Amino acid sequence: MLAVDPDSVDARRVEQLVTVGTRRFEAGELVDAQATLERARELWRGPPLSDFVYEEFAQPEIRQLTELWLSGTETLAAVEQALGHDQEALGLAQAAIREDPLRERPRELQMTSLARAGRHAEALRAYQDFSRLLAEELDAEPSPELRRLQERILLHDPSLRPAARPEPTAAAAPPRNPYKGLRAFGEEDAADFFGREALVGRLLETLAGGARLVALVGPSGSGKSSILSAGLVPAVRAGGVSGSERWVIARMLAGARPFEALEAALRGATGRPSPGLGALLPEGDAGILGTAQRI
Repeated sequence: MLAVDPDSVDARRVEQLVTVGTRRFEAGELVDAQATLERARELWRGPPLSDFVYEEFAQPEIRQLTELWLSGTETLAAVEQALGHDQEALGLAQAAIREDPLRERPRELQMTSLARAGRHAEALRAYQDFSRLLAEELDAEPSPELRRLQERILLHDPSLRPAARPEPTAAAAPPRNPYKGLRAFGEEDAADFFGREALVGRLLETLAGGARLVALVGPSGSGKSSILSAGLVPAVRAGGVSGSERWVIARMLAGARPFEALEAALRGATGRPSPGLGALLPEGDAGILGTAQRI
């Protein structure tokens, strides 16, 4: 045993820096938190007690130090994400995943960073890989919070986009390219969306005629999502059907838990709490309709 000042021991200094950095992050002091947590990482020198990795006496300290490193890395990734540094956050999250593949927080950070970078397919694959790993290793499934994040990514939730950074000058702004490649047009792309006016007009006429269900059917890649998001929804919001500017528009992906998804969609569209749809399921369509009407 060494009787020394804790500040002269790297492990204890890292512990203190991670604690202070986490507190600063929780207080919203992002730049200070980033600097503090980076100092903690600079003190790290590879796997703890690597010469004694198979010795029983070393296991508690190895576990404690590994947990400390993971916690600090995850918090620094969250700080970088909050600062809009998604590439840095992604690298940190993936480092934590390599250390502990069953840990959920770095998976959430990884998925969010990928989605914010427009890499939605990769974010969804990351969720699928984690879900499969949990099932195989622990016979468990991801938490409700991570499942909701997956659904938000599937729906291209606007809240996952990073905050827009101010352009230095209007002249320095790069020219806008409205071509989306294989990605669907979103509601924010309505000004660039053209060529489907006739179909959007027929959809509006169908809604104006009182249709309770309108389905867009077509092969994958034919433009259904673009017609809905960039064509029909903006037209409905603009009053394309009499009184439609007052309609509540909720988006949902049914998934494995359709009633949870419906409840979340209604709550998100209105900003008000909704009754539990699961409890109303035995009432059939009447129960769902009643819930929607109360919202």
